[in-house]
Amino acid sequence: MGFRYPIWKAGFSSMGGAIGALGAAIVMDIVFKHQYRIVDAQVRVAPLLYSIAKVGCFSVGCCRGKVYSGPFHVAYERFPGDTFIPVQLIETIVFMLIFIIGMTLLRNKNYILILTIALVSKIALDYLRLSNDGKFGFTQSVCVIVALGMIIMYFVQERKTRSKTRCEDEVTK
Repeated sequence: MGFRYPIWKAGFSSMGGAIGALGAAIVMDIVFKHQYRIVDAQVRVAPLLYSIAKVGCFSVGCCRGKVYSGPFHVAYERFPGDTFIPVQLIETIVFMLIFIIGMTLLRNKNYILILTIALVSKIALDYLRLSNDGKFGFTQSVCVIVALGMIIMYFVQERKTRSKTRCEDEVTK
């Protein structure tokens, strides 16, 4: 017996994990009234986590790239005769770089910048996937929705910060 479900049919695991983690961070922010800090930390490490996850995807070929026979192509035993763009390895490298940049050069910047870089990268790299037919797809739409949600959250946080600063300034006068 044993586990016989083909792992490559699971789908949306990275996106579901990212949305779940982001949702949990937002709830924690609301519950513990530390908005910005938890989400900031979450967004800063998300590219690292995604980068590591893509190594797993590469090993099973679940979200492989488009058929391609140029330099650095990859082949999988279960797809005999076809070679593919190593999109998972490209994502691993790109998101590792986003993580490093976010933790070094953008260390003192708002997380929205890091998130924007990650989402734009994800949208662009999705066009290299075999599952993408050249159109703006589901994953890209989810990235845009998440980005809009984060931007709204950023402006709400900025407004609260400005309001709190004004109140503190009035008290000290």
